[in-house]
Amino acid sequence: MKKTISLLLCIIMTFSVFTVAAAAEENPLVITVANDLHLNVASSSAETVSKKNSVSEEYAHASSGGQLHYESLAVVKSFLALAGNNESEFIILPGDITDSGKAEEHTALAAMLKEFEETYGKKVFVVAGNHDLLKTSVAEFEGYYAEFGYNEALVNDPASASYTAELNDEYRLLAIDSCNPGKSPNGMTSARIDWIEAQCKAAKADGKKLIAMMHHNLLEHYILASQIHTGAVVTKDSMRLADVLADNGVKYIFTAHTHNHDITSYTSAAGNVIYDAVTTSINAYPCAYRVVSFGEKAVFRTDYVRSIDTSILPTGIHEAALATAESNFLLYAKNCTYLGVEIMVSAYTKAAQLKKLLKTDNEAINGIIDKAAQKIEEVVSLPFYAKDETVEGKSIESMAKDLGITLPATNYPTLINLATCIYQKNAEGDENFAAYSDEMILFSRGLAVAINYALSDVSAEEFTLILSYVASLLGVNISEDLIGVVGGSIDKFRGSELFVTSVAVPLLAKFGVDEAPADKNVNLPGYDSDKPAESFLDKIMAFFKKIFDFFHMLLAMIA
Repeated sequence: MKKTISLLLCIIMTFSVFTVAAAAEENPLVITVANDLHLNVASSSAETVSKKNSVSEEYAHASSGGQLHYESLAVVKSFLALAGNNESEFIILPGDITDSGKAEEHTALAAMLKEFEETYGKKVFVVAGNHDLLKTSVAEFEGYYAEFGYNEALVNDPASASYTAELNDEYRLLAIDSCNPGKSPNGMTSARIDWIEAQCKAAKADGKKLIAMMHHNLLEHYILASQIHTGAVVTKDSMRLADVLADNGVKYIFTAHTHNHDITSYTSAAGNVIYDAVTTSINAYPCAYRVVSFGEKAVFRTDYVRSIDTSILPTGIHEAALATAESNFLLYAKNCTYLGVEIMVSAYTKAAQLKKLLKTDNEAINGIIDKAAQKIEEVVSLPFYAKDETVEGKSIESMAKDLGITLPATNYPTLINLATCIYQKNAEGDENFAAYSDEMILFSRGLAVAINYALSDVSAEEFTLILSYVASLLGVNISEDLIGVVGGSIDKFRGSELFVTSVAVPLLAKFGVDEAPADKNVNLPGYDSDKPAESFLDKIMAFFKKIFDFFHMLLAMIA
């Protein structure tokens, strides 16, 4: 039954992609959106790669975080060739187009964009990201990219790198500078929002439909985004900006910065909806970009850089990795990115980093954290299963067995590896790790074991104190009575299990399963529509997805 439903769902989804592609041809405006190019000239033009990690011999050059530094020039060149030959009329780049913001990166990219426009006759528009301004002033940035928005601007904001520019007779672009160099990595002043509102009103008066782009996210794209990714969202006056845009006719804003692939929406008090579409970094797996068509519907399609010119890569890449890059670039990129993200996740679970992240003004809590941090570092690196135990004879499975619970059988080696996969699937879009999935069951039970082990030496009072603190840190409101029951539990595992069930699982469920609309390929309302552009096929897909999820849940419960 499960296989039959899965097969039917796949057939419907495949048909949907072709339908989306066909619909795109009927729309009057088509744009390509690519985010976070992070062109790194120094690494791309290096004579040879350097060893960046000791975790993998084959991918020893892979950097923490998952960015493709050595490959960035090749990726950008491949993307420009793809964009030049697709159906889009305009290319928009919402910031972090360079990695360090150095002059050599800006001049190199500007030359590539100029060649692109001359070759393909398509117009490119850019706006600054925080990386672009690391070594460059706003005025210098506008100078480097004068031909890519600033010279053609209808109106320039004298106080920032924001501007408006005409796309065609119907559509106008609003490029918003969301950076405050020297003050904070992101932000939005009241004066800048006033300027934005004036441009929205001017577009409405001119009968133009306004499409916006900005580097930082307008809205949160996953639970606790602002806490997990500091500076992700335009926090200062953020909702005022969303209201101004939505209530003045802006239905779509394209954002970047967080390197994830997601579409979410906000409805103003006046009932107007704006969609914030963030696109993952093209310079990390899955190397995705969007092609968006505007007409009766807004038709979103996701495409990928599937190959690069490996002959321009620096020497020194392991021959097996290089062979993979030549035959299957996306697999190569996935190996680099997943390894890099796992290194980053592992770094955050080190005792010193945990103490730094969790440090408070409460010395009692700090004392508990100091004792627990070292144990957390130890347990998250243990193998999940007893069959993989080292000479020390420890695994999460054996620890869980002592507590009377079992782990579902999977191929995930460690808690860090599983956390990496959950995080990365969210970054790739259309994630579907439901609370009843093996992945989430394994993660929650492994987390409960880790908490129990880390806090095994603390008193009931200390246990209650630290659980209450972690709940407040996560922004979760839990009654003091529940915290008291959990913390005062004589059986520490029972207490940690209750905490994970009441706090972590609900958060993971929101993080692990994408909420509508879909992230990769989807039809949304056009600028002339006040109703969701949901087709009959969309409704059929939603119906079968509910059936699939229901039987998946039943099978998981039976297992």
